[in-house]
Amino acid sequence: VNKTSCDGDTFKKAMATSTKISSHGGPLLGKTKLYHKKQLDHDPSSWKNFEPLLTTDENEQFILLPNSRSVKVLAYETGNLVAVLVPSLEDDNDDVLIESACLAKHPEPDTNLEEILADHNKDALQPYRITSEVLLVGCNDGTVREFDLSSITKNKMSNGIKNGMYHLTGPCCRPRRVLTLKAGCPIKKITSPMLDMQSGIIAFCLIEVKNMNQSIVHDFHRFFLGMFDSRKAMQRFDLTEETDRLDEFSSFVGDSRKGKFVNTLPFKMTSTFSDVEAKFSPDAGAKRNVFVVVANCSGVKVHHEQIDSKGSSTKKFKQVKVSVASISAIAISPDGSNLVYGCWDGAIHILTNLFFAIAQYNLDLEAGKSPQHPLELILRRTLQHWHVNAVTALSYQDSDCVDPVLYSGGEESVLVVWQLSRGIHRPAQTVPRIAKGGISHLIATGRGSRPGILTYCEDNTFQLYQAHNLDVFWKLQGLVGCAKDSTLINDQDLILVSNPLQSAGKLHWFDPKEQRVKVQLEVIPYNRVSRGTRQKVLLPPPQITHVALSAGKDEMVTVEAVPTENALVGAKQVLQNGNEIGVVTTVKFWAKAPENAKEPYYITAAMAFPHGESNKISALTISRNGKIACTMSNDENAFRLWRRTLEGGSIDVNRRRPVWECQYKVTTPSGFSNFSTPCQGLHFSSDGTTLCIVYGHMITLWDHRSATLLKTLRHVNNELIEEVEFIDSETIRDFILTKSKTGIKVQSPYGGKGWSFTLPKDGNAVISQAQTINAEQIAIGVYFYKINKTKIICVDSSTSEPCLSSGIVAEIPCKVRNLMMVGNQLKRKSGYMTIKEKKDKTEVKPLRLFIFTEDDELLMVQNGDDSFTFGTVQPDVKRLENQAVPTIHMDINRKRELVEEELFISDEEPPTKRAAILAFMGHEEETQDSLAFPSLSGNFLRAFVSRNMSRGVKDT
Repeated sequence: VNKTSCDGDTFKKAMATSTKISSHGGPLLGKTKLYHKKQLDHDPSSWKNFEPLLTTDENEQFILLPNSRSVKVLAYETGNLVAVLVPSLEDDNDDVLIESACLAKHPEPDTNLEEILADHNKDALQPYRITSEVLLVGCNDGTVREFDLSSITKNKMSNGIKNGMYHLTGPCCRPRRVLTLKAGCPIKKITSPMLDMQSGIIAFCLIEVKNMNQSIVHDFHRFFLGMFDSRKAMQRFDLTEETDRLDEFSSFVGDSRKGKFVNTLPFKMTSTFSDVEAKFSPDAGAKRNVFVVVANCSGVKVHHEQIDSKGSSTKKFKQVKVSVASISAIAISPDGSNLVYGCWDGAIHILTNLFFAIAQYNLDLEAGKSPQHPLELILRRTLQHWHVNAVTALSYQDSDCVDPVLYSGGEESVLVVWQLSRGIHRPAQTVPRIAKGGISHLIATGRGSRPGILTYCEDNTFQLYQAHNLDVFWKLQGLVGCAKDSTLINDQDLILVSNPLQSAGKLHWFDPKEQRVKVQLEVIPYNRVSRGTRQKVLLPPPQITHVALSAGKDEMVTVEAVPTENALVGAKQVLQNGNEIGVVTTVKFWAKAPENAKEPYYITAAMAFPHGESNKISALTISRNGKIACTMSNDENAFRLWRRTLEGGSIDVNRRRPVWECQYKVTTPSGFSNFSTPCQGLHFSSDGTTLCIVYGHMITLWDHRSATLLKTLRHVNNELIEEVEFIDSETIRDFILTKSKTGIKVQSPYGGKGWSFTLPKDGNAVISQAQTINAEQIAIGVYFYKINKTKIICVDSSTSEPCLSSGIVAEIPCKVRNLMMVGNQLKRKSGYMTIKEKKDKTEVKPLRLFIFTEDDELLMVQNGDDSFTFGTVQPDVKRLENQAVPTIHMDINRKRELVEEELFISDEEPPTKRAAILAFMGHEEETQDSLAFPSLSGNFLRAFVSRNMSRGVKDT
């Protein structure tokens, strides 16, 4: 065996080739930076991702969905993607990442053609009366970048641009201005009070200046952005000396001395304004009271100052702190007078006329008086304690009503409507179970042609509800997570995704072209139940633990685990609070539904507790032709073979045989009983005659027809195997690929040929992926812990040499969970590549890979000179039939089909096989081609391995 060591030279040599990486799916809203691992379980969902934005133009509204590398723009009326806003400019060398975003009003010139012709040489700008909306994004390099949203309607966009190492496809737009506030310091929060000003935009931001372990310091700044001048070619400005530092915020993230997790980071910053009344200022008509609210879990701080129409601050007042324990969400009323906040315990409180009281309080302080604190002057209104868990989203309807409607949402996934003008403290209406996950964000709008409520939930769904009847107008389902235990299958240009935690009993077919889920299949009915208290531990959601599809996608097998409160039923599981529950395991068999059916598959057979009541299923696989399946249970220490019956499935009510039945059960041999089988430790050979089962570091080959153990093999360095797969290529057939944490091995079941790949034993790297992608190549992913990068390289499956010209070499700046080839994979139901397929394989297509990262993002990797864009791919919906198994080529007109009887019968070895056996082993004698012998069929494998075993016994 030729052993190759990964010393980095291979990657250094291969990385010289250029690679394009583009995003084709993932979370609709990007995730914010985490400072502590406990934030994932402790913080509300609305704190862990960006907040969606909605433009206020009544003629044509857009929805803005920020993430770290771009901002997706959706049409409000349809939910379709219309543009992508990219923060980087062409001369940016490093990746520019978005940290925050907000909308602002920018003044536009109110001029006509005569004024333009008369003053075309005039340097002074014209009076500005019309305003347009712009997007301000704060980035990790300390800059604020401005996007002109009017360029979307004017179609002033390019078709695909580059942001660092990522290529973004579709109609894209770059920022028109870049302003540096504090170089190298991330701008974590940004807001603008949406003032109609004459000379520019005023905005406020929080800049992270220190990050010392668990202590984080943010500087609170105000800056002014002048009017955009299209006559200037260079649109970069340095405002480091022009920004005003107003305050400093210190935060703590981590465990307190009492062992309780504490997070005092600001989770939201918003702003509002009001007119200065004449009794407070003689020139009140030209001034505005601006209030900036910074909220964290312990309360809110309100910054107050007066600003004139030119953006200058005329008066700065002392910040007012409103100490309220356990705040989880806030919102400001449309008239800018009230502040509503939700708490961790589910309560909702309204501070009536808070901002007016703060303005009067600050003016009294300036006048030398001793006023009362604003909280002592306002009315605190408490709504009915309807939410059981933390309130994660609050939104007022931005209409011209005197008392608009308030909407709230939380972990219960219930949209709650409050009509405050009725004087009733209970909800006016509720919409239950709007999604499989809790509500993270709400945006309610009463303007435009269609008043509605936009909701974003934890299961990555974005929906528009009509305000008048609360019916769903459109729904957008994104990629539902790519966790380590997810099942990902390439299904005719759609990707089948099963996430055990987020999908909650559903299979999703995701379309990378449209970047949304096209088809759903409910495998397990699920009634979502909320917690009675925050401390109560709920039953885990039902999980689809395993999914397997045949090559033609006509047959599917699923394994599900449904928790029950009765610990005496099913396998036992211990929750976080120590309580025991039962888990019911069921295996279900599915068949492809007709094209006009509502769901893609229909169930044909099901069996609860297939391996006994107290045993779970550890691994699942199905043969290429979809007629045989195998399940393994480490709890039962046995595997079972399932076979689709020919008589099953009849429409006769009195039929006796089911569609699928258990053919036999085999207990793990005593020599392997101390080892377990991993989740991907089962695989059938290409012709479906041989079953491969992994036990620890050992590989066993079985003749499943007679339940006979044929041979055992070992993995490299005797490491525990994580994945096993048969390789079916033109050069090597029925070779076995195995992967462990630090090693890969390709070996023949007949011995003598193969290669291995091992990592140094320094603990700095681990092999995350090793998968055959197009039969001739194997994609290997190596994750490096220290630099948090995954390096992917394609090697030849027969020689282990890097495929630098025809393969893929890429470096992904995160951990990769899964990968697969773009496009339709091999769909033959049985046997090997036919002669016709070899003839048609004259044109070598560029290789492209789908990459699934730990950040739940779907990336497509391709070579730098590949001009392919995913919109040009056409889905192939043809149903392929069984193809003939080939013979060794001498006469192309003479073929022999492999029928079902030959898969399980005929243990005799014809004399003509002797030539093929010797040829495979490398002997020169009797190496004539044979017409009667199919290339390495299952019969040959059993006969050859059995002969070797019998010879080995005689020799010993």
